[in-house]
Order: sequence, then C-alpha cells, then structure tokens
Amino acid sequence: MSVSVKTYQLVESEPHPLVAQALNADLWERCRIENPVPVHFVPLPRWGGTCLDIKDTKEGEIQIADDLLSNLKREEGRANSLMLVYLHEFSHRLTPGHDHDAAFFAVNTLLLLRAGCNNYGRPLIHTMDLYDLHEWEDTPNCQIGEALHEMEGVENEKT
Repeated sequence: MSVSVKTYQLVESEPHPLVAQALNADLWERCRIENPVPVHFVPLPRWGGTCLDIKDTKEGEIQIADDLLSNLKREEGRANSLMLVYLHEFSHRLTPGHDHDAAFFAVNTLLLLRAGCNNYGRPLIHTMDLYDLHEWEDTPNCQIGEALHEMEGVENEKT
C-alpha cells in the first residue's frame, strides 16, 4: 500500500491584489519603513501572524495567516487586517528579544500612529489593546502612558 503525504512549498510570487493594495509604497513612506520585510502567507489557524527569530528565517520574513486573503471577508476589512498584522509582526522584527513588553508596545504604537487611518478613516492606533503589552511585568498596574513614554528612546534608535 502506497500512502502519499501532502506537501507545500513556498515560492516567490507577484503580490495578491489585496496585498498590493494594503502593503505598498504609501504605507512604507508614512511609517518610514525603508526595507519592508518579506511575507510568507501560511495556514495559521490560531494567529493572524508570527515573527520567527531572525536566525530561523532566510530573509527576516514574517508569516501572515493566509485566511486574511480569503474572499469570504470584505475587501476593505481584509486590507486593514493585513496592514495591522504586518505592522504588528514588523514591530516584533524591530524589537528582537522583546515579546509584548513596553519596548514592543512603543514601536508598534509608533508605526500605527505613523500609518494613520485605515480604509474606513478610523485611526489604526484605535485597534491597540493590552494584548500588545501583556508581557510587561507590571501590565495589570501600568498606565498606557508609561509604555508610550518609551517611544521617545525607541524612536531615536529605530529611525
């Protein structure tokens, strides 16, 4: 009896039209991203995206759930989700060694502020919540302002 195994192989391709709409030169300019990292769209049943340790990547790529490209969702909503997930995972790439702590929160906040509004005219910063800060030791007692205070130093390092 011969049993085969399903296999998948990632190959470089032209961006999906939705990706081209959401992750483009305009976003890079607003966020001051000079070198956007590549994206692997992969099945991620539990997460919107992941950012592997840089040594576990070929080009520093991040992973985004392929279901964000699904036609079952409204196009504007999918484009917004792609922007948010990309900027979240890119924030992880910019803060190696940090998970969801104050340094990560500051970088993610800065990128969302720079990105401005989503396709519905709502500021992207409104999507942030304490999930983005849950690794900070003092999260239950912190003020978001404390984390934002770190932005000044982090911005000087990353820009």
